[in-house]
Amino acid sequence: MPIIKTYNKVGDKCRVRFKLFKDDIKNAKEVALAASFTDWELNPMKILKDGSASIEFSLPCGEKHCYRYVLNSSEWINDPEADEYTASGFEGVQNSVVAL
Repeated sequence: MPIIKTYNKVGDKCRVRFKLFKDDIKNAKEVALAASFTDWELNPMKILKDGSASIEFSLPCGEKHCYRYVLNSSEWINDPEADEYTASGFEGVQNSVVAL
């Protein structure tokens, strides 16, 4: 589940590509990203020809952003390749974090 970061020349924004591989999707029909930078709304990810799912956002640098992947609108999963993890506010649940 790689996260690809591309910083702009000024260094104030970063284009972040979140990708979930086919094996991680577990035959889900819908894959979305929910994140602190979208007020935790589900953002549908594009299913690619190879069966993986991908979505991109332009985010401010110098910040940390929480996110999780959502399969079939109900199964919330973390990114094993996240930069770090933080408590979600729900007992026993952590969020993935991307640091820019």
